[in-house]
Amino acid sequence: MSTAILISGQLRTFAACYPTQRWHVLRHVIDPHFFFTIQDQPDVDEILAPLIADYGADRVHVQRLTDPDLTAELTPLLSRAYHQAPYANAAPAHQLLLQHYYQAAVWDHFQALRPKLAFSFSTNIRLRPDLWFHSYESHASTVWEDEVLTPWWGRFGGLNDRFAVMGPAAARAYFDVYAKIPELLGSYRAPFHPETLLLARLEIAQIHVTQTLCAEFSTLRANGTARAPEISPIDLAHCALRAS
Repeated sequence: MSTAILISGQLRTFAACYPTQRWHVLRHVIDPHFFFTIQDQPDVDEILAPLIADYGADRVHVQRLTDPDLTAELTPLLSRAYHQAPYANAAPAHQLLLQHYYQAAVWDHFQALRPKLAFSFSTNIRLRPDLWFHSYESHASTVWEDEVLTPWWGRFGGLNDRFAVMGPAAARAYFDVYAKIPELLGSYRAPFHPETLLLARLEIAQIHVTQTLCAEFSTLRANGTARAPEISPIDLAHCALRAS
């Protein structure tokens, strides 16, 4: 059984983060295959060269896209829902929309290639390219078909959306948020907030969510600064309650 690693967005700091991802996460993964859908940039081949050297070009599948303009059709909903987030959004609405767009695109990329690959993917991993890992307790060798494991911290009223380990049915819902945004903001009345939208989508799909994954990482920015793990008193309280 193989593992699909799905990586989307921008590769600005992937070269720096990759050694930490390889040590803490990837060396524990069973038969990893990498699927990238990324913002096109001229140095992609150079950035991915160490990964390809470690795992082989036949296991690294790259799709390059140009950012579309996504805001027009959702503007009426965004004007309300963006300001109802349980925590302040960390980026403008169009950037958050692009995040969901690229996640949907990398799933479509994976699904388009899957029939051509002679592998059975029992596990899927969502991995942001800008995560500098500090520690990781390897997940179980298998996850349930409809299960997603996410970090115990950084939930912001929903669930941590930067790293996850999941089964195939869970992955179909996890990477499907973008298509469901009109429904989530409309009839479901969810606020426009990445962590909240992801949890709401998984709730609708009746996916079993376990927010206990021991994975700690910073988000490395292009200017060299790092957004440290946001471990709140609420996260600690929930962690203590689960342990009691």
